[in-house]
Amino acid sequence: MSDDLRCMLREGTRDLHQALDRRMGEFMKWGEAGYGRFLEDHARVLPAVESALSRSQLPGALGDWPSRTRTESLRLDLASLGRAMPDAAPFQEPASFHVGVGMLYTLEGSRLGGAWLLREVERRLPTCTRATRFLKHGLAERHWTGFLRWMEEIPADPRDRDHAVEGARAVFQAYLAVLDRRLPSPAAC
Repeated sequence: MSDDLRCMLREGTRDLHQALDRRMGEFMKWGEAGYGRFLEDHARVLPAVESALSRSQLPGALGDWPSRTRTESLRLDLASLGRAMPDAAPFQEPASFHVGVGMLYTLEGSRLGGAWLLREVERRLPTCTRATRFLKHGLAERHWTGFLRWMEEIPADPRDRDHAVEGARAVFQAYLAVLDRRLPSPAAC
């Protein structure tokens, strides 16, 4: 797929990515309660997307899929904050392999933001450092760069690229839908 797919995915999701970054960054204003809400918001989407991808062709093609899943890390972090795992929003299995590649692009790309957020949590919310498994997950293994190398090897025509963008946008939209239903400020921890 090469760099042109990566560029298409970046450009095709830029609007949603920017909107999500702005909205997710709000949690830092609310301290530990906000961080707990941030993890809950992820727990409403990520497990459903991982489950949908697990039922697709992607795990067999990717090879290291089990090491990439972060649902358990979210559950452990929420438990560290005394919170239960919320119900996940439903998410449909990818309609094609390339839709799944786009979905995974969004999940794997979130690791980059997670590394930045980890530094912010350590600096601004030290009481929450006991609950950072989700943000740390896969950083040492360099999952993002491994994903990019894997994606470069996948043949794709223009329609496949469009399907990948469709999958990536669907994940961003699922996160934004969760945030749209969220109260203006989180409940106390």
